Amino acid sequence: MEQQFVWHEDVEVAPHRILRVPFEAGGRPLEFTDSVIVEADGRAVFVLLRLDPDQQTVLGAFDLESGAFLPDRSGLRVEAPSALRLSDDGLLAALVPQYPQGTVIVRDAATGNLVREIPRAQGRSALALGTVDGRPAVFAPIPPWAQDAGALAWDVATGEPIADYPALPEGCLASDFFVEHNGRMLVMGNPPGGAMRFFDALTGAAFGAPHHNHSNGRAEWLAAVSYEGRLIVASRQNYYQAHPILLWDAETGAEVLTPPALTDESLSSLRTQSMALVDGRPLLLLGHGADADAGPRLTLWDPVAGCEVLPHFFAGYDGKPHTVMLGTLDSGFYAVVVSSRPSETTLWVSSPDSERRGTRLASFGSQIALGRVDGRPAVALAGDGGSLQLFDVATAQERPSPFYGGPLREEAGRTLAAGTVDGRAVVMIRGTPTRVWDPVAGVPVARLDRFTDLWQGFALGRLDGHDVLAVVTETGLTVYDFAAGAARTEIDTPFDPQSEVVFTEVDGRTVVTAHAADQHRVAHSLRSWDAVTGEPAGRQYPLGGGHVRLVAGRAGDRPVVFAGTGAGPIRVADPATGDDALPPLTGHDGSVEALAFGSFDGRAVLVSGGRDQTVRVWDANTGEPIGEPFNGHTAKVVSVHLTEHRGEPVVVSTAERGEPRMWMLRAAPTDPGHTGQINALAGGFWAGAPVFASGAHDMTVRLWDVTTGRQVGAPLTGHDGPVSGIAFVGPAHDILVTTDATGLLLRWSAHPDGPRAQPLTRLDGGVFGLATTVVDGREILGAISGGGRVELVDAASGQPYATLNTGTDVVHLDLGVLDGRLVALVVSPHHEYDQGRVTVWDVRSGEPLHPPVVVTEESAGLGAFGMLDGRLVIVQGVDVEDEDEGDFQWHESAYQSVYDAATRAILGQITPDSRFNNALVVVGAVALIGSSDGPEQGVFVADLRTGEEIGRLYRGHGTAGVYQVATLEVDGRILVASSDAGNAVHIWDLEDRTRRLV
Repeated sequence: MEQQFVWHEDVEVAPHRILRVPFEAGGRPLEFTDSVIVEADGRAVFVLLRLDPDQQTVLGAFDLESGAFLPDRSGLRVEAPSALRLSDDGLLAALVPQYPQGTVIVRDAATGNLVREIPRAQGRSALALGTVDGRPAVFAPIPPWAQDAGALAWDVATGEPIADYPALPEGCLASDFFVEHNGRMLVMGNPPGGAMRFFDALTGAAFGAPHHNHSNGRAEWLAAVSYEGRLIVASRQNYYQAHPILLWDAETGAEVLTPPALTDESLSSLRTQSMALVDGRPLLLLGHGADADAGPRLTLWDPVAGCEVLPHFFAGYDGKPHTVMLGTLDSGFYAVVVSSRPSETTLWVSSPDSERRGTRLASFGSQIALGRVDGRPAVALAGDGGSLQLFDVATAQERPSPFYGGPLREEAGRTLAAGTVDGRAVVMIRGTPTRVWDPVAGVPVARLDRFTDLWQGFALGRLDGHDVLAVVTETGLTVYDFAAGAARTEIDTPFDPQSEVVFTEVDGRTVVTAHAADQHRVAHSLRSWDAVTGEPAGRQYPLGGGHVRLVAGRAGDRPVVFAGTGAGPIRVADPATGDDALPPLTGHDGSVEALAFGSFDGRAVLVSGGRDQTVRVWDANTGEPIGEPFNGHTAKVVSVHLTEHRGEPVVVSTAERGEPRMWMLRAAPTDPGHTGQINALAGGFWAGAPVFASGAHDMTVRLWDVTTGRQVGAPLTGHDGPVSGIAFVGPAHDILVTTDATGLLLRWSAHPDGPRAQPLTRLDGGVFGLATTVVDGREILGAISGGGRVELVDAASGQPYATLNTGTDVVHLDLGVLDGRLVALVVSPHHEYDQGRVTVWDVRSGEPLHPPVVVTEESAGLGAFGMLDGRLVIVQGVDVEDEDEGDFQWHESAYQSVYDAATRAILGQITPDSRFNNALVVVGAVALIGSSDGPEQGVFVADLRTGEEIGRLYRGHGTAGVYQVATLEVDGRILVASSDAGNAVHIWDLEDRTRRLV
């Protein structure tokens, strides 16, 4: 059944929608580099780069209206294939192990067009191309862990298996080596008893006799040729030891011909080999590592004559051979050598008089295949990023098919650009070279060999009735005419890395505008050039260096360029005058990552997406915001699009991680919650009702009803900077205290006319976290301040209580009472490594109770006090320097240790299945750990006594990492609030893990 994307209403921000994408259970979160929307045949097509949850699909497209996938007929994937084969009949096959669950992609080698995708090749690492009953077939070994060992064959024409799994004898494993001999495809097997033997890959029948000269029956390398009716095999047992190369007859198992005469030193340095039939005789090509001091790096050996031949053919080569392949010409031979130092692939071709020609083909390719295309010898290379190249051996020229070329770029920055060329909706994809894709047809339709830079910005447009492409790189700007196949304009000037380019107008002329730098790359500005003549146009608009996003539009009647900056404001530049057309558009907390210009309901608007994970809409004529920001993504927004869905104006946005979203522009404005990172959570009571309070980077505090999970009243405002700490104090936990990065502490109270705030105190150096406890009948607030200080004040009066000077930065704080003394658990960053240092201090004496403990990076910001069986305990990351615990193991990096606070004795260990722990609270004998970037993201609940998980993980946050956790007891039940990277607050019941949401 064909998969579909489905737009679902998101109950948290109804009536807005979220794109539910089907993928394999247990897959990683969806990750995107970019997206575009193109209009094709009267419908909107949504194109996403890096669509698959395993990050393997280069490009995916679907119909925005129906949700139907548009087929991908290119077969290009991001990851490198694990095997590549080129037949003499002009078929090219690649085994792509990760998509989906292993797929064999078969192409017409001459054109690159996809012939067949054969799935269900999971676990296989090799393949072969052959024929069965005159029809092309693909062969692959069955994984060693399968019930039956052997090989499987598929018919290329139908994609269906040709036969059942042909089992080899019991205990015999199929290797990755295939060879075709006398019309039969054979696979090497390793039967019990330390032998090697060939089997028919189609029937499983044994061929020839076993060869016993390898002690373990396995060989690191195998090569074989048919010589005088016999199948001659070259094998070697061990990669790193001085085992000799053996030559044997597969039919008799006996050693034949003369193996290479190599010293132990040469054998130890031997890294790769290949064998081919050259002028009717087998030749063996050997590659030695660069650390070999004796002998050449490449050697040709004639096993019939028993001597080295053409000793000077590779003279002067001093690379480090990683892979060698030897091929046959009508007269002579050719060799492909992949060097790991320097990283390059070279083609060597012999002539009838034994002269040589060496040509560098490409940088390192992970897979090589030799064969024939249109009857001519050819070399295929494949590597990461969809890299796939095919070279003619005689000319050393690459075939120019758009299916072939170097890698497609996945680096950060705008990657896609959409438009129309020759009436066809296309998408530009950066690569080596850049490709022009038709997303409806699902294939690349052209490649632009002149554009291969790592960083490129694109804009598609029209100039004098021609479709043109503007391309900007670090060194210049080109306006390319598709019809002419040549540049219309070339501008030689430095540009800011990752600069973008747009078409706009100056004095009625079409111009290109980009973020340019001076010759010293010091001064940066938006500059424009006439798209026809290349002459400067208009005036420069000063703009700082670094991250800039551009989109062309209009502010009233003026053509303008909107520039999203790394600092947050969106600048509106008039390219004609070099002035601001509007005041800066402020609101994003952090860099602006995406822009789109358009209109809805007759109103010109600008849409922006930011690192703060919000999407905002602006009146393009006035610069005023329209409605509230849209909030719901769990990572920075990488693209925004203004379009229609079923007749309704919408904004479609894509974030770096998580599902794309659709925002309904005509929907009634709703408060989406926090529009900045949530820094603090606490539970307490407000006007007699249980609530949780959250404080965020957007300088607001919000209250949440524990019964419904909905907001209570309007956001609390009054802070001068990002809210950094929250606590409920007082005997009834009904006094709310909040603080911010400027050092202001506010005490809030509920009132019929609205919440009221009273300044409690202001601390120098800002405040970066709060903790609270009761000692000697007084409630004490501890505040992390600048310079490594912990300021402690009376929660009721705001009067100073004590100052703790830790001598280092502090990232986390908790307070407790030990034998009547106030103690502080302080977490500081390690001064050299990405680790943390946990120290417990006696506040009155200002001295540590114990030496600091170094904890792992995965828990470097965590630590909490708790009470267990009447004694104060500490929960923190594992001690990586505790010699009594033995050597630290990497798999323990996210574990938490439970200590007795008085003695530092280890009481137990908690083992969450996560990579990074971001939040930790202790309630009673239970620890709650919020995690991210692990196979089990969510909130892990553990018993302090046993360290075992209690119940199941809370996974309500989906793929968003959890960064804050707080608890509150209500009517004998423990309720939990947890916040995530998408600025969402979830309230749920600890006992049954159900979320409060109506």
